[in-house]
Amino acid sequence: MFQFTREIVTSIRRNKLSTLVFCGLLVAWYAGFWTAVASAYDIWIGNEIFNHCLFVVPGALYLIYRQRFFLAQLQPKPNLLLVAPLGLTSFAYILGVFGEIQLLEHLAAFSFLPLAIALCIGVRVALTIAYPLFFFVFAIPTGDQLIPFLQDIAAEWSVFLLKLTGVPVFRNGLYIDIPHGRFLVAEACSGISFTIVSVVFGSLYAHLNYTKLWKKSVFWVVALLVPMVANIFRVYGIILVAHLTDMEHAVGTDHLIYGWFFYCIVLFLLILVGEFGRENISLQPSESSTDSRQKTSSDWILSTFKLPLAIILFFLAAQQIYILAFGVEKSADYQATLAFSWIQSYDNKPPNWQPRILNPDAELAGYLQEGDQKIDVYLAWYSGRTEGELISALNRDYDIEKWNILSRKSIGSDSITGPFSGSVITTPGGQKRVVLSYFLLENFQSSSKLQIKLKQTFDALMGKPKAGGYVAYSLSFDSNNSEAAALALLRTKAEKHHADVLAVLPFEQRQ
Repeated sequence: MFQFTREIVTSIRRNKLSTLVFCGLLVAWYAGFWTAVASAYDIWIGNEIFNHCLFVVPGALYLIYRQRFFLAQLQPKPNLLLVAPLGLTSFAYILGVFGEIQLLEHLAAFSFLPLAIALCIGVRVALTIAYPLFFFVFAIPTGDQLIPFLQDIAAEWSVFLLKLTGVPVFRNGLYIDIPHGRFLVAEACSGISFTIVSVVFGSLYAHLNYTKLWKKSVFWVVALLVPMVANIFRVYGIILVAHLTDMEHAVGTDHLIYGWFFYCIVLFLLILVGEFGRENISLQPSESSTDSRQKTSSDWILSTFKLPLAIILFFLAAQQIYILAFGVEKSADYQATLAFSWIQSYDNKPPNWQPRILNPDAELAGYLQEGDQKIDVYLAWYSGRTEGELISALNRDYDIEKWNILSRKSIGSDSITGPFSGSVITTPGGQKRVVLSYFLLENFQSSSKLQIKLKQTFDALMGKPKAGGYVAYSLSFDSNNSEAAALALLRTKAEKHHADVLAVLPFEQRQ
């Protein structure tokens, strides 16, 4: 440790101005993207799936430092062809800020830095540290979108293995029933944490131990597939142990402990597999690879890097100025009320179903009476003035702790623009409902979160309001009332009352 610290101090002393320029670039990058870095840090700390991201930026800088001897043999030459992608990255950040798309902000922030470094040193030198520059991308807290996919895989294949071993089993969505009890393949059981960490670890291990591209590619694929397969056997093993022990073991806290213990074994085996074919990689360049170059004097450094640094600073300053000039200031004082005359209230009796919508500026829930059937209605309003977001990964058509989705499809409409989203959901007890939902902006309707988000983003860039609403209808059904008939009824009601919904949304008040 002390030897490593001594080497760093010695390198800084020998390259004082170069170190100062690089540190200045890091500070400027942080100043230009501080909101994105701060929000990413909050996710790294607050979500265990992304705790590993805390080590990505320091790790990338260390990987660059490891290549110092190779970099010392090359002559940096700024490549102005990278100005265009750098500008697009800066523009993407502005889109992310105005559209409140954190993923786009993070993608722009952690792509801008490696592009800025490559702009300064040139593509030829950047190829020497291609992987360290790519490694910055792993700081982006993303991948949780795969949770439903991984849950479904774990449920499907664990049921297959249970049947293969003679265990009586019935699957209802993500619920797995055996004679002794019921299991839910929850988000925590999807294996997403281990999958993401395994991919990052696999790529890093391949970089440190292999030089051949095919070996790196094979290990990357292995690092991706192994945690998915391991999680299937983990879910299968937990249910099997619970079945064999009459639910005395592998339930509650036990299965979490068993899970992490199992993952540690799998990670160890992954390392053992990686040892086969491992190559000795030298960190010192051979003398024959030495490239003649001019002395890096202070004047040379300043004359070489002043133009690319000026371009970088321009983009960073321009994006902040634009955001400050045209951004909408959030307020906690905004209030709105909604009142429907065409629906009935629940009279303080909580409904069986309600969407999970976070921080709306106003919301209203009630029901429509259709013969002996009760159609639940819910509407949420977002003004665009507060911190609440109409389009958020946390907003759902149902409460995931009470309901499980069976299917989802798009349902066309003859009377309004944009289709509806139709979902079939169920409870652990087997109660089923259909949910029909869509989003409303001024003069625009859609069930697509992407379309709504893009429309809001470009409206915000043009100085237009981002106000919008969310509308959902829900109806329970059974063998006497088919899923198709229930969805058709909801579609009819949504089309009939679309004008009523528009009439109560305060779009004019927002302007």
